[in-house]
Amino acid sequence: MVGTFIHKLEHYEETLGDIDKEGLTITISGLSGTGKTTVAEAIAKEFNLRHVSVGDIFRELANKRRIKLEELPKVREHEIDYEADKETLKLARQGGVVLNGRLTGWVAGANADVRILVTCDLNVRAKRVAKRDNKSIEAATKDVEARDNADNQLYKEIYGVEVEHYTVYDFVLDNSRLKIPEAQKMTIDKIRHVLSLREAPLEISFAEEPDENNNNENNNSEE
Repeated sequence: MVGTFIHKLEHYEETLGDIDKEGLTITISGLSGTGKTTVAEAIAKEFNLRHVSVGDIFRELANKRRIKLEELPKVREHEIDYEADKETLKLARQGGVVLNGRLTGWVAGANADVRILVTCDLNVRAKRVAKRDNKSIEAATKDVEARDNADNQLYKEIYGVEVEHYTVYDFVLDNSRLKIPEAQKMTIDKIRHVLSLREAPLEISFAEEPDENNNNENNNSEE
């Protein structure tokens, strides 16, 4: 049975055949600077899952092509994105993973037990990216907007997907003004709630103790 929400990936998913899923699949989607990576890492620790960023998959593809990761935006061949999304879909089918990337909720589709979208105000995102990349807020704002527009256009061209549609997600987290521990706890609590509504919940392994090390931090990470 095909689970992905992206029509172009359906045939590839069929070629995967039957895969025995081992553990939860949770997707964290969001634009650059929304704080999705910080949230994804906390979820992976809490539920004893592997954390895989689509950015890491792109790094592997760049290495295979013998080019630097920074050169990928210049190339951005549709083939590269398609290959990255195929790997993401396979990982979603296998389970035991938190998948972190802009389109992971769409790619995993019904293979994901929980699909989360992290949003954030543009100004806050730009400040985080400026701090991360050591550039002015004005330059970061332009870069963030340009990347958003380029990615949105790309997804429309490749898959016909309107990433602004939130209906594919189980819940949306507005991370504009949350502290790191607040965003992490809120997301984990909502995941537990979504899983509790399942007719036949999966056996879930939780971490023994929550991580309290970041209680004094005020902002989420740039991703």
